[in-house]
Amino acid sequence: MEKPEILLSCSYSDIETAKVAANSLQNEGILASVTTCAINLQKVIGVVLTEKTEEERLIKENPWIQKEFAHSDETRLRVLPFIIYNSKKESLDALWEKNVGTIYEHLFSDEFKPLAYDLAKPNESAKELLRVLQLYYVK
Repeated sequence: MEKPEILLSCSYSDIETAKVAANSLQNEGILASVTTCAINLQKVIGVVLTEKTEEERLIKENPWIQKEFAHSDETRLRVLPFIIYNSKKESLDALWEKNVGTIYEHLFSDEFKPLAYDLAKPNESAKELLRVLQLYYVK
C-alpha cells in the first residue's frame, strides 16, 4: 500500500512550525514535505495556518492559492486548510479567534474543511489526518 503524502505550503514566517509538523507526520508514516510557493497540484496540499500567519504574506508568497480557488468547481479537492497549533501553549478556539478564522473565511469556501494538527498530540493528529485523507482526498 502506498504511503499517504501531503505537501505543506506555507509563508516564510511559518516554515519552522511547518517543518516540526512534517517531521511528526513522517514519524507517523505519512510522507510530508514543506514548501513555499513551489507546489504540485497533483498532490494533496496543506495550506499551513498558524498563530504567525498573515493573510497578505501568505497570498504574496503563495500566489497559486488565489489562482487555485478560481477552479473551485473541481470535484476532487486537493487543498486542505492545515491549522498547526500546540494545545499546551494555546487553545484552538483562541487561535481561531486571533487570526486563523478570518484567514480561513477569506480564502476558503465551505467545501474546504480545515484540519487542526496539534503538535502536542502528534499520534492523534496523524490518525485524524489519515482519516480525512482517506475520506475526502485520496480516491
